[in-house]
Amino acid sequence: MRISVLVAVLVLIPVSYADAQILPVERDALIALYNSTDGANRSDNTGWLGAVGTECTWYGVTCSGGRVQKLLLFWNNLSGSIPPELGDLSNLQRLTLYGNQLRGSIPPELGNLPSLLYLNLHSNQLSGDIPAELENLSTLTFWGGLTLMYNALHTDSASLIEFINSRHWYGYDWQGTQTIAPENLTVASVGDHTVWLSWDAVSYQSDPGGYEVFSTPTGSGNEL
Repeated sequence: MRISVLVAVLVLIPVSYADAQILPVERDALIALYNSTDGANRSDNTGWLGAVGTECTWYGVTCSGGRVQKLLLFWNNLSGSIPPELGDLSNLQRLTLYGNQLRGSIPPELGNLPSLLYLNLHSNQLSGDIPAELENLSTLTFWGGLTLMYNALHTDSASLIEFINSRHWYGYDWQGTQTIAPENLTVASVGDHTVWLSWDAVSYQSDPGGYEVFSTPTGSGNEL
């Protein structure tokens, strides 16, 4: 009697999601962030601008299934503006950019992120109107999914204020910690080389701070 033995060989090809190639539009968004925030001078820019397929190994980038899921670049010396291209990261769940020197406004395109759970932008130099599109971020975690304090942001929209209050980190006065222009600014006295100014002090007193006064030369002398 003849016995036949069938031997099956299973060949496993390792696949690492960390090395998976993300969508071209997502790579473009990451490169836009690098270029608009002085990426070359970040505290840590390991891997950034690497070859196609390496994006998920770049410092601060976390992927899942070949899609960008988290951007964690807090306290990393980012300087510049937030690019609108970040609104193309449709699977992004966490955008954490606090503790940098980001300037300019919050791009309304961030309101296009349907999966975002955390948007942490506090302790920067952001300014201007808060875009109404942030109200589209219904997935933000209640009482902690949003942090905007310590910037120079404002809004007059009652519905947007209500939304921010419902999502903002509990216990922080996001409105009271914004840098605002002084009110009732007047010239108290003028000397040969000095000018004394007065204005109404802001009500927030929990942290140190102050105003900077600049002068600009003109043909008739110095003007504030």
